Amino acid sequence: MTGPEWNALPRWSVPFNWRAFLLKNAYLLRHSGHIGQRLRRMATLLSLYGINQATWFADQSLTPNWHQVAMNGPVFIIGHQRSGSTFLHRVLAEDPNALALNLRQMVLPAISAQNLWEAIFRPDSYPSRWLDRLQERLLNQLDPIHRVRLDSVEEDEFLFFTVYRSGMAVNSSPAVAADQRLNRLRDYRSWSETERRTALEWYRACLLKAAYRAEVRSPNSDRWIVGKNPAFSQRIPDLLRIFPTARFIHLVRNPLQTVPSRLSLVRAVWKLRLPEIERLSPEEVDEIVRDSERTYVLAEHDLRHLPEDTAITIRFEELTADPAGVLTRIYRQLRLPGEPATIESGNRADRDDADAPEHKYSLEEFGLTEGQLRRRFAPIIKTHGF
Repeated sequence: MTGPEWNALPRWSVPFNWRAFLLKNAYLLRHSGHIGQRLRRMATLLSLYGINQATWFADQSLTPNWHQVAMNGPVFIIGHQRSGSTFLHRVLAEDPNALALNLRQMVLPAISAQNLWEAIFRPDSYPSRWLDRLQERLLNQLDPIHRVRLDSVEEDEFLFFTVYRSGMAVNSSPAVAADQRLNRLRDYRSWSETERRTALEWYRACLLKAAYRAEVRSPNSDRWIVGKNPAFSQRIPDLLRIFPTARFIHLVRNPLQTVPSRLSLVRAVWKLRLPEIERLSPEEVDEIVRDSERTYVLAEHDLRHLPEDTAITIRFEELTADPAGVLTRIYRQLRLPGEPATIESGNRADRDDADAPEHKYSLEEFGLTEGQLRRRFAPIIKTHGF
C-alpha cells in the first residue's frame, strides 16, 4: 500500500543530489588527472540541471494539472542486465496503447522542455540533421553492445542518473569505483527511507508528465506505461508502495553469461570516455559482481509471493526462441489491454546484443573463473537449472 508519506510529488523543484554530485567531482578532480575534461563535464551537467529546474518550474505555472492525469500500471521489465530486456522493452513500446520513455524524455523530463525540443528539432530540419550526425559520431562505438540514441526507448534509470540518485553515477567513471561513499549509490537497500522516497517520487512525477503530454495529444483510456530498469530488481517493495497496481516482467538469464557481458559493457562505456582504459581493477570487478548478486537474489525473493496476474518470469532462451509466444503469455497473464505486438515488430526492434559477433569477452579478462561465479550465484543457478 502507498503510505501518505509516499504520495507527495516534486511540483516546483528538481530533487538533485548535490552531495553525491560534489563527492564524485571532488574525487575526480583530485585523482583522475583530467581536470579540464572534468570541469567541462561538470559545466555540462550543471547547465542541464539549470534547464531542467527552469522548465520544471515553468510546468507548474503553465500546466499545473499535470499530476491529475490517470496512469495505468506501470508494467516494469526487470532482471539482470544483458537478459534481453532492451529487446522486449522496445517491442512492447510499439503497442499503440503503450507509453515508454525515450532517452530524450529522461534527460529533459519537463513538459515545457519537451515542447520546446520538438519545436527546435523538427523532423528533417537542419538542427535535427546536425544532431543525428553528432550522435552517430559520439555514440556509434557502443552500437555492437547496446545502441544508444536520444530518440531510442531506454531504461528508466537515466531519470535517476540525471539527478544523481543512481548507481550510474558511479559506473560512469572507473576512478570513483574506489570510493565507498559513492559505491553506496549502487546498493539501494542501504539508502535511507527519505532518499528512497525522494527518488521514487521524482520518478513518478516524470512518468505523470509523460502521460499528460500523451493524453493531451491523443486521449486513450487504455494507455499503459511500460518501463525497463535492471536496477528496479532491487526496489520491488518500494515500487509497490508508490505504484500499487504495478506489474512485473522478470527476465532471467544464466549469470555465467550476463555478468561478464555486463562487465564488458561497463568497460566499453569507460573506454569511450577514457581511451587509455584497458581493464577493470579487481576492486571494480568485485563491486559490480556484488551488485549483480543483489540484482538476482532480491528479485527472486521479492517476486515470490506476488499474485499471478502481477508478475511473470521469462527465461532468456524462451524470449529469443519464441518472442511471439512469450508476448502472448505476457498479455494474457498480466491482463494487458489490446493485442500483443506482432512478430514483425519484434524483428525490427533493436535487440540486446549481448551475443553479437562484435561483442567479445571472457571471464578470464576480468580476473574471474567459472567456478567463482558458480559459487557466488549457486542459489540462482540451482533454482533455474542453468
